[in-house]
Amino acid sequence: MALNGYGPDVSAFNKYWQGGGLGYKGVDYNIGPSPDSLVLNLVNEVEYVTTPVWNVIGIINGTIPDEIVVLGNHRDAWVAGGAGDPNSGSAAMNEVIRSFGKALEAGWKPLRTIVFASWDGEEYGLVGSTEWVEEYLPWLSAGGIAYLNVDVGTRGPNFQAAASPLLNMALYEATGLVQSPNQTTKGQSVRDTWDGNIRTMGSGSDFTAFQDFAGIPSLDVGFAAGPKDPVYHYHSNYDSFYWMVSLPKMILNVTDLSRTTLATLVGTTTSLSPRYWRSWRPNLQRPLSSGSMRPTMPMASYVILTE
Repeated sequence: MALNGYGPDVSAFNKYWQGGGLGYKGVDYNIGPSPDSLVLNLVNEVEYVTTPVWNVIGIINGTIPDEIVVLGNHRDAWVAGGAGDPNSGSAAMNEVIRSFGKALEAGWKPLRTIVFASWDGEEYGLVGSTEWVEEYLPWLSAGGIAYLNVDVGTRGPNFQAAASPLLNMALYEATGLVQSPNQTTKGQSVRDTWDGNIRTMGSGSDFTAFQDFAGIPSLDVGFAAGPKDPVYHYHSNYDSFYWMVSLPKMILNVTDLSRTTLATLVGTTTSLSPRYWRSWRPNLQRPLSSGSMRPTMPMASYVILTE
């Protein structure tokens, strides 16, 4: 109320400035400038603590030892919720890891070395992934083929993707191989139901250090809500399991299928033929020897899945 009468009020502006919720208390929503006599005291009540950050890393060594694909998802949530961000992505990544484990038991070995990363401290400034990339930069720069990021894995039925242009062909190929959760036309793929738009990469998730610091082509995928779907309560306590299971039955069924589809899609992308990844390799430094492929990491956060 201290600004009442100082400068224009919101009625002078478009609809996006309207609708403030304190009008009943006498707030006119003038925008200032404020009078010289006005002093604002802001108190930020936060519990400041110093706490460890734990990344959990698993590696499957490939038959091509100097080519590395990293798959990552953060597991810390902004608040007590986190069913969509990041746990829906964590669920998809865990399914990828489980399926690869079954393949290993059957005698399969990947073409490339695959690194699985569960990042900590993402919401507090991408801390876990950035520190890890900085620590193992020579290894990653020499052999990093791609980083695949899954953050908000599923909050609706519509596939969305952002990628470095070098991975566009790999993404189109993978989406054409995976059945869509939307089977209004029997047998249609994710590519069939997706508009094909691939956004350029910005920041805001764990791909940032891989793309901007290590120079590794990256992509980020997930299933998002459409304009007629229920509102997603991003970064709030309402991003909860209760919200997920309270979705209308049709959307809930498609969302469940989307999580399975996402896991299949990421696993398929990770295993694509070399022709989808090699176009940029001549610009890299000389690959490290196979004996250098196992970085020295704290054993508490490092797991070799197979030799």
